[in-house]
Amino acid sequence: MVDVTSENINNPFPFIEKDINDIGFEDILHYTSDFILLCNNDYDVVKSNHAADIILGQGQSISSHKCYKVLRGSNSPCTDCPLKETFRQGVVIPITYYDERLDEYFEERTHPIASKSNTIKGFVVQGKNASKLREIGQKNAQEKKLSALGRISSGVAHDFNNVLTGVLGRVQLLRNQTKDTYILEGLEKIEKAATDGAAKVKKIQDFSRAKAVDVQETINVAETINDVIEMTRSKWKDGPILQGIIVDMKTDLDENLYIEGNISDIRNLTTNLIFNAVDAMPDGGLITITAEEYNQLAFIRISDTGTGMTEDTIEKIFDPFYTTKGLRGTGLGLSEVFGAITRHKGKIEVKSTVGRGSTFIITLPLSKMQKTNEETKSAGITKCAKILIIDDEDYILEILSEMLVSLGHQVSTYKSGKQALSAFSRDIFDIIITDMGMPDITGEDIAVQVREIDPGIQIVLMSGWDINLEEKNLHKIVNFTFGKPFVLDEIKKVIKNALAALKDYHNK
Repeated sequence: MVDVTSENINNPFPFIEKDINDIGFEDILHYTSDFILLCNNDYDVVKSNHAADIILGQGQSISSHKCYKVLRGSNSPCTDCPLKETFRQGVVIPITYYDERLDEYFEERTHPIASKSNTIKGFVVQGKNASKLREIGQKNAQEKKLSALGRISSGVAHDFNNVLTGVLGRVQLLRNQTKDTYILEGLEKIEKAATDGAAKVKKIQDFSRAKAVDVQETINVAETINDVIEMTRSKWKDGPILQGIIVDMKTDLDENLYIEGNISDIRNLTTNLIFNAVDAMPDGGLITITAEEYNQLAFIRISDTGTGMTEDTIEKIFDPFYTTKGLRGTGLGLSEVFGAITRHKGKIEVKSTVGRGSTFIITLPLSKMQKTNEETKSAGITKCAKILIIDDEDYILEILSEMLVSLGHQVSTYKSGKQALSAFSRDIFDIIITDMGMPDITGEDIAVQVREIDPGIQIVLMSGWDINLEEKNLHKIVNFTFGKPFVLDEIKKVIKNALAALKDYHNK
């Protein structure tokens, strides 16, 4: 009835000449793309449909063959055959397996055929290619996992930003209260570490919203590398010494080398490469870092005298999750290094000899701009502003209030949005700074109500979440934003701009 020839061997569907009304049930079985086998009690294939002959028999009839031979290429009944368990439970038990011969996944169901005496007379095997369904299922599972991870990471990022706000704010306030050089240097290191932590949290937020934002600034390469060397001293100097191991650090850095980029990325990649160099020298050794200009590029070399790497390892070291450190490593360090350098339009190469150490050579485009002192200077505030601050965290209210008071402003603080609105209705303020997410009322709702009462009021929205004013048309009611953790210079700039905007409003 069904012609299986070399002309239709690759066609999963048979050619049927019958009129549609004359097609019988057996024709339907042959026409389906699932393979179907009728087998007797001795595992012999009694009948097979077209798809079974195409998939399992390579176009030839598989009748009279053993089912386990054509299904699995086995010489004995399959160990995972669900036939007896399906018969015992009265429920068809599907199985999924990988067929190495066809390089595909298949889903298989075995339907027992029983006699009146409740014994198995034979069975029907129904199967289909499950590779695409498996791929879709895995993709959906991965998407759900990433979506859940995104929601979780976004919440974690928000909480960490609040914590870092306390650290950074307190450090900046303390810096203004001491002239002790040793204390100032320590506070500066804490501030840099907290700033880098905030940058890492920012990457979590970028992940959770599936887009990245790259902060560009002019970076002094030597200054940044020296900062990292100092911040990682416990890793390359103090820690090894406690184990009786000596690791020396040698540098030769051009002091006038500048690049454009994200300073946290540059710090992180330098930190990763120093850590890798230390791990590559279990018995101690020398780390050499040089930075120089050549052909309008910044050349940075980080070398160690460690164990070195084979060619096979060098080819894989930038692959995500590849690690030579066993359980001690995540395999993410060098892939992050590669990603950061790529984002900065740079390149990285590795030269290594087993037993003689490794050298990582980084090339990055030079900056055409020199960082001036005026970039870091804050413009003076010409007016004392009356500011209302709303946040549900006491320590954030305290820190932000102290910062603004130190700049000469009058400040009122409220943990409750409803209480703040009540105070606003009784008094006059120039600027309102409100947290975006609070238990009793959101920053958005506060902005709407305040704007109705005073159209000229300057509203500043702050949050540990990522702020997008284009959503819900917030740009129509909110004048300025800043994220947590915030720094004193950023607060100065926002207040200055808010006062300038307020002046423009009243001069209209």
